[in-house]
Amino acid sequence: MVEPERERSFGEHAAEKAGIEGLLALSRKRGRNLQRNGFLKNFWSYLSVNRKDFYVRWFRSYLQVKVLPSFVVLGNWTDQGIRNVQEAPERIKATRSMVEKAGGKMQLFYTLGKYDFVMIVEVPNDDAVMAILLCLGSMGNVRTTTLKAWTESEGAKILTAPHP
Repeated sequence: MVEPERERSFGEHAAEKAGIEGLLALSRKRGRNLQRNGFLKNFWSYLSVNRKDFYVRWFRSYLQVKVLPSFVVLGNWTDQGIRNVQEAPERIKATRSMVEKAGGKMQLFYTLGKYDFVMIVEVPNDDAVMAILLCLGSMGNVRTTTLKAWTESEGAKILTAPHP
């Protein structure tokens, strides 16, 4: 059943523009006017004084950004792998699905030189990348060398931290 359109107060318009529709819905459900209980007056006075802090806390609670550990995987084909190189795209799809099941993502680059390919893998923990690479190695098509990588900002934190 659709509720009939009703005139909304200035406070409800302002709260909706501020992105707090959930609070509006809760307020309507309880049958309270936001201005009557003084919420908006307190909200806007708080926001005018602590605007940056408010937005940081507000968005942090909704946008939980999790940085996954990164690994650089240097790989070479084995004799078996190079004999069955036509099947490599299917093996890569299988590898990508393993990484995604572990909650991560990967990017693969074919290379010329000492290594045949380079993978950049981001997974939630070291155990996940170890399990994936052991599974790949047990198939006998590739040999890998794995490096754990840190971003520039993560590395700077480590380098500037006091030594134990």
